Amino acid sequence: MRLAYQIRVLVHNLAMAIWAGGILFLILVMLPLARRDMDRPEDYARLLGQVARKCRRVAWIGIGLLVVPGLYIAGDHWQLTYGESFTRTDWFTRII
Repeated sequence: MRLAYQIRVLVHNLAMAIWAGGILFLILVMLPLARRDMDRPEDYARLLGQVARKCRRVAWIGIGLLVVPGLYIAGDHWQLTYGESFTRTDWFTRII
């Protein structure tokens, strides 16, 4: 049980690092390069759109790997099971 929890936390944290790294790459690298090297705003927007399309699959996989283990981690933390999330009425107040 403990090993499964640690694996979920590891996957969750790796997915967060990949997703956040991609966002930081776009903000800190691509935006300044595009602004510096592109003459027209249309070219700038086209380049960023192309980069976003190429990174979309990795981003969605990262978000999925962030959310799914995160739900299990939250369930472990607040002692919720999958079924209780839909049948109990006090689960939200237990989280808060």
